[in-house]
Amino acid sequence: MAQRKWGRNFQSSGGNIHCSFENVLTRDAAMTIGNNIQRILGIRYFNTEEMASEVPSPYKFNCSRRDANRMRDELWKITTDIYAFVWFSIQDNSLDSIYDSASQRVENSNKVKEYSMFCYFGSMYSYDTFVTHSERYPTAQDLYIIKLKKEPDTIRIVSRNKSKQMFIPIKWLKNEILVKTKKQPCVVLMLKHSVIIKRAISTSGPYSYERSCETIDSEFERIVSKSSDILLSFFDVQHTWAFLEELTRSSNGRRNKFNIKFVTLQQEFAENDEKLFDLPSSTSTKKQYAFHILDSMGYVFQDKYSKELHERFIASDDESFNQMCYFFKDRLEENHCYDMHCDLKNYIKRNCEEKQSSETKVYSVGSVVVTPLRLLFQKRETTAGNRALRILQTNDEDMFLLVRIREEDGEELKNFDSSVRCRIKSKMLHGLKVLGRTYRFVGASNSQLREMSFWFIATYHQSVEDIWKIFGNFSTIQNVATYIARIGLYFTKSIETQMIFRFEKDFSSDMSYVVTMIDDIETDDKKYCFTDGIGKMSWGVAGLVAIKLNLKLNYKDDIPAAYQVRIAGCKGMLAIDPESTLDEYYIKIRPSMKKFDSDNWQLEICEYSQPLALKLNNQVIMLLSDLGNSNSVFQSYQYAALSSYSSTRNENEDRRKLQYAKNEKDLLKNKIPLPSHEARNMFGVVDETGTLEYGEVFIQYKSLDSLIDNVYIIVTGEVLVAKMPCLYPGDFRKLTAVNVPKLQSCMRDCIVFPSKGFRSHPSEMSGSDLDGDKYWVYWGKELKIHKMDEPLSYEPAEKKIVEEITNEIVVDHIVQSFGTGAQGIICDVHLAIATKLPEHTRSLECKRLAELFARAVDAPKTGENIVLDEVYELKTRYCQQYPLFMMKYDQESCDSNSILNDLFEKALKHLNAPHENLPRRPINANSQIQLKRRSEKDENFKKWLAEHDYHQKDTSGSSADSGPNLPPGVGETVAGGCGEGDRLNQLINPEGILIDDDDETIFLYA
Repeated sequence: MAQRKWGRNFQSSGGNIHCSFENVLTRDAAMTIGNNIQRILGIRYFNTEEMASEVPSPYKFNCSRRDANRMRDELWKITTDIYAFVWFSIQDNSLDSIYDSASQRVENSNKVKEYSMFCYFGSMYSYDTFVTHSERYPTAQDLYIIKLKKEPDTIRIVSRNKSKQMFIPIKWLKNEILVKTKKQPCVVLMLKHSVIIKRAISTSGPYSYERSCETIDSEFERIVSKSSDILLSFFDVQHTWAFLEELTRSSNGRRNKFNIKFVTLQQEFAENDEKLFDLPSSTSTKKQYAFHILDSMGYVFQDKYSKELHERFIASDDESFNQMCYFFKDRLEENHCYDMHCDLKNYIKRNCEEKQSSETKVYSVGSVVVTPLRLLFQKRETTAGNRALRILQTNDEDMFLLVRIREEDGEELKNFDSSVRCRIKSKMLHGLKVLGRTYRFVGASNSQLREMSFWFIATYHQSVEDIWKIFGNFSTIQNVATYIARIGLYFTKSIETQMIFRFEKDFSSDMSYVVTMIDDIETDDKKYCFTDGIGKMSWGVAGLVAIKLNLKLNYKDDIPAAYQVRIAGCKGMLAIDPESTLDEYYIKIRPSMKKFDSDNWQLEICEYSQPLALKLNNQVIMLLSDLGNSNSVFQSYQYAALSSYSSTRNENEDRRKLQYAKNEKDLLKNKIPLPSHEARNMFGVVDETGTLEYGEVFIQYKSLDSLIDNVYIIVTGEVLVAKMPCLYPGDFRKLTAVNVPKLQSCMRDCIVFPSKGFRSHPSEMSGSDLDGDKYWVYWGKELKIHKMDEPLSYEPAEKKIVEEITNEIVVDHIVQSFGTGAQGIICDVHLAIATKLPEHTRSLECKRLAELFARAVDAPKTGENIVLDEVYELKTRYCQQYPLFMMKYDQESCDSNSILNDLFEKALKHLNAPHENLPRRPINANSQIQLKRRSEKDENFKKWLAEHDYHQKDTSGSSADSGPNLPPGVGETVAGGCGEGDRLNQLINPEGILIDDDDETIFLYA
């Protein structure tokens, strides 16, 4: 039955206090409780029949303050032992008459600053029972509430002897706080995540603490790590109410997110931590893994798991077992009191397997999160895989684990003291013992290293070094960071093409499926390379790859112009050779692409060129402002993005604007969408024809105008180009787009740079190259650069040489790099200084930070340890206060007349009044573009497709691959798919899904 809103007043109640009963699961329970309220408490107007009619939903009602307090204080009488699991809550001022905070402050001007209490760790076994696993008679501890800007931020619990302390961030607590009022009051805090423990390492003089991690001999840490809930029993009863008052009230006196639930609670003590019932030896690995997911949750599952449940679990088949484990994990995370026994028969089956294309193999791998205290098994993840999986996994899907290092709340781990580093190093070097196997660290891509995600492998009798030898010959690499990056190439997410080539030193035009080496194109002094990271491929190879990727191919133009690839020991881009044909099948790599020796010439694809939308951001706006663009230009783009419709009635653009207008993160970070006919995000490639001169580029892009189909547009005139991220005005280049007939047929949705000049243009932009870098490209009329600043030199750091690199050296290097990420703090300090100094981004301070930032970006490859002393000195000098747009809410703020602050305030205004009709920016026609309409389908291309058994996929299915080829950023926000929402614009039968990693947005489309 649908729940009613607050506002039900009983006759003669004489009040409007909102109350509710929860967990009234049966009609008998409702009748008993209702009758007791009338009989024992004398509240005759309570409507027992109405409560009985609404079970099992929470029963919400209004009553007088006096009667609400009586139900709270005598809950144990009206629920009786039979229905002790029923909870009662009062919406407003739930501690009324128990604790008078005003009188308390008058009597004690020093207000409670520390609370003495006993702290018990364990789990909620049910709605009325807490099972304690810590000591029956624990030592006394003191509790403090640490506040940030007068708001509760963290609970700190300190042992009386100061030997250890625990920290519980307020946001790690579930919003229900359980309170028992009968006899000795107590409070139960239910945790979303485990707590932070620190142990004293120095007791002479000021105490010094370090993070405490779970180890075999650390009994206290083991118990805490497995506990889902904490019971607090205060020495002074009044401290119970003072603690709750302080915790649940915000600085303005209003109630914050917490809901106090009054309960009839009993405390039981676990006799010992008995091992859970073993699964039969014949149990499949996947089934064992699924069970580990529940077991790793700790007491919240283990306390509830019984012999009866065990027998019913193991009796199910593999698929049902996995579904049950996933289902119960979700339920227990949501509700620590969840009754697994009651719900086992009626659990909702889930389809845990993702549909996969017959052409592309999908891998299912285990996922484990390692925190300072816990080892948490996650649901298996599906992935298109990488080269390492395909080479090593063979028929054993459980050979790999994806391991993530995280804080207890699953977020980025930022604090690394010696104990944390020691724990992580031990796991990486000596392995995780799981499912009867030992998994050790074997590699990670550059992006995974930044995210602290790693691939572990069951090594059996092989060493990790032996496994690396299977990938290729790394013996000539003598820099540890470079060594790690090269191994990481095998762990980059990629799609296999099943196209195997052979290497031929002496290439001839009649050879097929061959790879050969051609020279790089460099400046005369060899200082700069125009082809750094890029080779070329024939039309035939590009077309076959498009078929393997299941791309929609109606025209030859639908074949992507460039692919980011991995093949043998090479990485980088392959662009279509203008001189080739569809009947030729070759790849030409360059020395700059080769990173190590390998004989595995199977082609794998990471990404490919396609229409990609572009946005402004704080860095871009600040730099372009310093390069002479007025505030009104940026304001007009923001106005246009927030207006309801464009004058062109382009549905794709309107959808992008709608997405921006409803995305708080984009709004407040000034990620303003630029019109797709004015700007794009594009892969960089090189002009293989040698036509372009220094300062020229070729750009041809696909129109995304929903009213025009099959149109490619060639840009001519001034364009602004940069490589993100960038911090210096010289990183922006003003170039001239020209039409090159030889490139029209093959170069689309990418920017083509010249292979001539005294310096390569990519190297001028944040020291980038062409091995897969994407460029910020703008050719609209509004933004201008009248005079360019000189680019920085971006000289690479000298690499440290190591004669012999071992697994232990690799692990040491990775572990020591944790917590040293410099890019974030450099960007923050740079932005703050740029808004304060009159020279802005051209100041010496900002220039120095830009140079340091470029080195920090390259540090994972060079191994340079970025010393931040200078950054912290600048932070101390200039960053005592931050402008509002930086959203440093834990720091002092200051006023700023920056355009960034102006845009931020307008975004805030929009969020507070989202329906305000903002002005529109007039659309300026760009006379510098030429339209090129595609001809009817080429008969030769049609014949070529038929020869390769290409069949256009049916787009009516639900697979993402078979849906329309929508570009990122084109979608409509809906309430729910498949009719599950209540909005008019929901999708009834969605055809596919698009995931935009940059925007962290999922699009359903029809």
